[in-house]
Amino acid sequence: MEKNFATYEISKKLKAIGFVDPCMTYWFTTKGSDPRLNNNVQFNIEGGYINEEFQNTTAPLWSQVFQWLIDNYNTHVSVSPAFYKGKQYHKVKVKKIADVGAYFCNEEKLDEKFDSIYKANISGVLKAIEIINEKVDRSEIKREVKVLEKYSASRLGGALIRDIYLCDDGKVTVNAENGTKKEFWIDVIEELDAYTADYIICKIQDDNDIYVSKR
Repeated sequence: MEKNFATYEISKKLKAIGFVDPCMTYWFTTKGSDPRLNNNVQFNIEGGYINEEFQNTTAPLWSQVFQWLIDNYNTHVSVSPAFYKGKQYHKVKVKKIADVGAYFCNEEKLDEKFDSIYKANISGVLKAIEIINEKVDRSEIKREVKVLEKYSASRLGGALIRDIYLCDDGKVTVNAENGTKKEFWIDVIEELDAYTADYIICKIQDDNDIYVSKR
């Protein structure tokens, strides 16, 4: 049954990047022992560490992990069968997708040929977390775009947009006057000018939370 769930180490790494979804079971540890999966499967166990002293942590299903990576980081882990010299194996691709434009902006193909789906899942998710952490690190470099030349009446969640921050890796943070914010990814923009904010707003005008309006 354990192979249906993310490993203990991956479960902890997922917590570190924000995973707190409810799970069916959890990993538990006792002093001097290796982590073990609780065999009493339940439903709707709250996410996060259950016991921080022993670092017991909820254990998501692989299907949960894959969907969560898509929903929260636009990162897809693809495991598919293949054949080599008459033997079947599993290959892995990890793709990071831009929020705007819906194209693949980063793709990693793992060279290793995995003899089980379980091993492929582990390697694919670890690579996805590595890519996500690299993206977070680069996002610390920010450039501010405050001027909305054409669309100064645009709103986020009903409130006027106050400013926009563009990171060097293409991450965009939109801040509204009421304190709400939205984050997403676009093509990397090398040079900023007075119309960059207008360009960003136009790229997300079909978003449910964004209302685009000329002044």
